[in-house]
This record gives sequence, C-alpha cells and structure tokens, in this order.
Amino acid sequence: MRIQVTHSYSYISVNSITPTQLKALDKVLSFMMKNAFYSPAYQRHGWNGRISLLKKVYKAGVRSPLLGYRFPTGLLSMVDEVFGDVVCDYKSESVGEVPVPTKEFLKTLDLGDYKLRSYQAFIIQKMLKYKRGVVSAATGSGKSLCAAALIKHLGYSTIVMVPTLDLLYQTRAMYSKYLGIDKDEIGIIGEGQYEPKEITVASVPTLRNMVEVVAGQTRYVDEEAERFFKFIKVVISDESHLVGDNTFFDVFMGFSNAEFRYGMSATPFDRSDGNTLMLIGATGPLIARVKPEDLMKRGILAIPDITIFRIDGPRLSGSATYQQTYRQGIVENCVRNEKIIELVKQHKGQKILIIFDWKIHGKLLSGLLNEAGIDHRLLWGEISGQEREQARNDFEYGDLNCIVASSIFRLGVDLPSIKVLIRVDGRMSTISTIQTIGRALRVSAKGDAKVFIYDFMDSFQKHLIKHSKHRLKDYYSLGKCVVIKQIDLNTGQQFLAM
Repeated sequence: MRIQVTHSYSYISVNSITPTQLKALDKVLSFMMKNAFYSPAYQRHGWNGRISLLKKVYKAGVRSPLLGYRFPTGLLSMVDEVFGDVVCDYKSESVGEVPVPTKEFLKTLDLGDYKLRSYQAFIIQKMLKYKRGVVSAATGSGKSLCAAALIKHLGYSTIVMVPTLDLLYQTRAMYSKYLGIDKDEIGIIGEGQYEPKEITVASVPTLRNMVEVVAGQTRYVDEEAERFFKFIKVVISDESHLVGDNTFFDVFMGFSNAEFRYGMSATPFDRSDGNTLMLIGATGPLIARVKPEDLMKRGILAIPDITIFRIDGPRLSGSATYQQTYRQGIVENCVRNEKIIELVKQHKGQKILIIFDWKIHGKLLSGLLNEAGIDHRLLWGEISGQEREQARNDFEYGDLNCIVASSIFRLGVDLPSIKVLIRVDGRMSTISTIQTIGRALRVSAKGDAKVFIYDFMDSFQKHLIKHSKHRLKDYYSLGKCVVIKQIDLNTGQQFLAM
C-alpha cells in the first residue's frame, strides 16, 4: 500500500487499497462514540455509533469522482502495524533527521535558574527523535521546562496551545522565565489580544475562531490567519487530553506546515469517550512517560496525606434528579460545608486551595468563610484571566492563603506553594482526580514535601456513591495511603470508618 504523507494528513489513492483493506482500515481508525445509543440514528440502525477518522477525498466535492481516502498522519504507525507493507511518499517540506543530543549536553542548556533533570533530558531526546507524539508526564514533572528546552534547542517558530485564560498568562510568564527573555518577546493570542511572535502562547478557543471546517477540511477564515498557521513549525499542546475534543483537534490540524507536533499531559489517555484516537491522530503515539509514583520516590513530588470524610446524609427522594441530588447532597449539605470551614481553620496560616464545581457552591462557601473571618479569594471562569493571574501571584508570593476556585484551576495552573487541597466538587472522572491532586504535589523550593488532601465520600445516593467510589479507587490506584473518617450527622463528630 502506497501512502502520500503530509504533516497533518496522509492520503491513500482509491486504486491503492482493496475493499477488504478499506474495511480493516476503517475499523482501526474509528472509535465508538460515547452515549451513541441515545442517538435516533443509532436506534433506527442507520448508524453503528462509530466515529471514523478515515475520510473520503473527492476531486471537487462529493458529486465528483472519488480520489481516495485520508486520515490524520499521527495514526500512520497504526496503519503500518495493520498492513506491514506500507510505502510512504513524504510530500511536506522537512528539516530532515534531527540530531539527538546527549543528556549531558541537554543539561547544559541555559534555562535561567533551572537545570534539566535526567528524566527531563530523556523526554526531550524522545521528542527530537520522533518529531511528534504524546508525552505523558505527571503534574509537577516539569513538562513546560522540557518544552522550553526543546524550543530553545530547535529555534523554529513555535506555538504553545493552552485551553484556559489562566494558563495563557501563566504559560507566557513561565516560558519567559525559562528562556531568559522578556514577556513581551513572547506572542500572545487570546482574551482580545492578537500579537503573534516567533514563540507564541495562544488559547485554543481564540485559535478556533481563525479556522473553519468545511466538508471535513480545515480552512482559514482569512489570509492573515492562513499566514500565521502556515508560519508555525512546532506545535505544543498543553493539557493534550483535550485534543480529543473537536475544537482542539480542528485547530491542531490547521498547522499544516508544523513538522514537530507534541501533546503533553498528566492524563493524555484517561478519557472515557474513546477520543484518544483523535489525540494520537493530531500528534502521534506515546513517546515518553513519567509516572507520579516515580517522582515521589525521588522526592520531586510530595507524598500526600489523604483523608476522606464519609457523609451518610441527608436522605433524598428516590425520584430526585441528579441536579436536585447534587444541590441538596453537596452544595447545600450543611455537615459537609461546615467540615470544609473547619478544615480551613485547622490549617490556618497554610496555603489552601478549595476546588468546587457549581458557582453557587463557591459563593456559599465564600459566604461561610467571610462569616468565619477568613481572608480568601473566590475565582471562577467569568473572572478575567488577568484577575485570576493576580490572585495566583498573591497566593504564591503574597499574603493570600486561601483560594476558593472552580474547576478552571484544575488544569495545569501552577501553584507549588499549596499545602492543603480540599476537593468538594464530587466529580467522578479519573482525569479530574489526577489533575486536582496534581495541584498539591509539587514540592516547594524549601523542600517541604508535606501536603494534605481532603475529599468526601457521599454515601447516600446512587450517583454520588458511584462517583465517590470511583474517586476512592483512583486515590488507591495512585499508591496513596488513604484514611476514611465517618462524620456523625447529628453531632458532627468524626471517627475512623470501618
């Protein structure tokens, strides 16, 4: 089988593939859509529920002759594994083979006050060797430092894509520090700003407005957008597990001249919807992995003290919707909320992060903290990125000791001074658990490796029980020692649960 390969997509001529091969290829390059059985088309047996990344290519629209098929180039290795006789014709401009420096050389790179550790140099070696792929590295492992070293070594036009405004400003400041250049020398695209440079940090929602997808093809909204997208040679996606979403994927595929394409995340393949195939398609397969337990053994990440408080009420109607259950069982649960305030008082003077899900819950907790005379900052998505960045700086370098934040602070926000994490959101997913825990595991510059993590086991309604058990399983699977304490609903007293 002969395949024409570009940086974004690979193409197979209609004459180069048999019907049997096509069927096998479509099976490999497709995945079952989550909750597909709810679709009317699926229920009518008009659709098998699968999303295929193998697309037909026509000469000039669907009514013209079929030329062949295309798929994201990141999946090329999977195609080669299936057929084994693939011959590739590379059509995109290439810099050729990139020499891979030794770990010792990489450790000498000038990154300001920072020096690469051996595992970080190993990550960079893999990134240079394969030119594309996924780096799975624990939160706190220094993924951004690795990316900065790669950028410095390559010297090509680069874009770093981030999912939130918090990461937009934080990442720009971080790369400025690592690369030893002024922040103004790093371009920024997002929150109303469009200032592209040789190195640019950009929010994905803003980039998505610069491209459009027509008949499965990514196109640019104007000539300026096209010039910028085609100018980029290196694409780095922070929190790359999100590339499985159409917005991230469409943007990533728009960088058609980018030979170097990387996804970096602590949880790249932990999605429950099968969309990891889209991540691999946009970037490439897994090329490096650093596990949190390995970094704990080295003293790079803290070993947390995890306590789960089991709550057995209130009693809820069996007919209550999940929304009603969440409001009554989590948001308005007095025992739960009082325990949260008690924990903040218990750790007075330490840096505390409280993560909530519903804004109304954050406001309620903020009110209780005010009543208790506890200084804090309440943050959620509607607050500007600059305000949230100021709060982060006040928390890290100032007198602010408590932040009450929505899940926006779960993704990649760097808060190494956290000593207490109180998770009150009740979410189920593994990604949420690992990302949330990661906020507290970075060892401080003083070498303080003692952190406390608190969560709740809501044991009074089937959905909340399911979510609580899933989180507990995640805590145990990460090799953490977990203490479960029961809270008496009448007295508020706590005791070890059996």
